[in-house]
Amino acid sequence: VYRYPADREIALEAQATDNIAIARVEFYHNGQLLGSDENWPYTLDWRIDGPGVQTFRAVVFDAVGNTAESTLTVEVLRSGE
Repeated sequence: VYRYPADREIALEAQATDNIAIARVEFYHNGQLLGSDENWPYTLDWRIDGPGVQTFRAVVFDAVGNTAESTLTVEVLRSGE
């Protein structure tokens, strides 16, 4: 649980491994692409824009095009709730 506006960002980190090589990790917020990271550690910060339930998804692409993904849901409350 995060508190808005006291908490300003949610730090996203994908702990991805592969037996060959990771090409990139794409990060999504509520279905929209936020950005990608090609270097370990695979991270992206999302700026909190208000209270509510937020869904994040990380999609990992390896060097030969295979993918795997994971979803995380967090709740952002107003400070004092």
